[in-house]
Amino acid sequence: MAELKATSPKSKNKRRSGQYAKSWTKKKRGKMIIIHNKEYQLTHLLEKGHAKRGGGRVEAKVHILPVELNLKESAERIFKSKLK
Repeated sequence: MAELKATSPKSKNKRRSGQYAKSWTKKKRGKMIIIHNKEYQLTHLLEKGHAKRGGGRVEAKVHILPVELNLKESAERIFKSKLK
């Protein structure tokens, strides 16, 4: 989760600066850990990009996918080491 907070985009607006990055939380449900952002409306828009009101597009800021891939690789390594 610390990696997500570090790689999340920061707003240039002084009032909201870093608020999106600080909003990452995790919940534990049984054996599962669910990581989500309290400002869930922004995650898709930032990760995939979106259309502007007056035309054109806002470039995507991919920050979730690299962390997800890293977590999958580390979980796979841990799982394989426990099987041996």
